[in-house]
Amino acid sequence: MKLFIWNIQGAGNNEALNILREHIKNHRPHIVALVETRVSGAGAQLTCDKIGFKNCFRVEAQGFQGGIWVL
Repeated sequence: MKLFIWNIQGAGNNEALNILREHIKNHRPHIVALVETRVSGAGAQLTCDKIGFKNCFRVEAQGFQGGIWVL
């Protein structure tokens, strides 16, 4: 089983999202954990949907701090 964990610090950034998708494409992890996403609510769900995993479990960011996503 492959696990990919990244302290992404701003998952809503298009550049970071493109890099993440490239890593997922190349390494095909079973589970992805993103920490310090700094995104919550509808923006977080939209970004999770763009990443392409079936399931996404999130701990919402508090303002522009924190946030954990497990995909």
